[in-house]
Amino acid sequence: MFRFSSHRSKAIVSMESSAMTDIIFLLLIFFLLTSSFILRTEIPVSIPKSTSTITEKEQPVVVTISRDGVTYVDEDKVEFEELATALGTRLAASGSKAVIIRGDEAVNLGVMVRIMDIAREAGAEKLAIATEQESRRR
Repeated sequence: MFRFSSHRSKAIVSMESSAMTDIIFLLLIFFLLTSSFILRTEIPVSIPKSTSTITEKEQPVVVTISRDGVTYVDEDKVEFEELATALGTRLAASGSKAVIIRGDEAVNLGVMVRIMDIAREAGAEKLAIATEQESRRR
């Protein structure tokens, strides 16, 4: 006949701390990779509004032109005549070939185009103009 064991095996329930640590670590990596890195500078500039925006994934070199025409490269004040040298140095040091131009709304378009030409000559492969996203009207 059949023999039935009177001893029941009891499952041991335990939670390993290493599994919980792995889960927390993976969540941390997920949130770091999916968070948006916002480009912030302390130079006061009123940049133009736009309905479409694109975020840059790599760390670009930022050229800022203030309302009064002062030029900055990554928050360092640079004379306009020395812009090509400063941009070339920053592009080589950063490894990025992207330049973002933050120009005040009052800056002449001709100045922006000259800065784009200087950036191309300094080795920039990607150029972008920084804008703020405008709320859409319906």
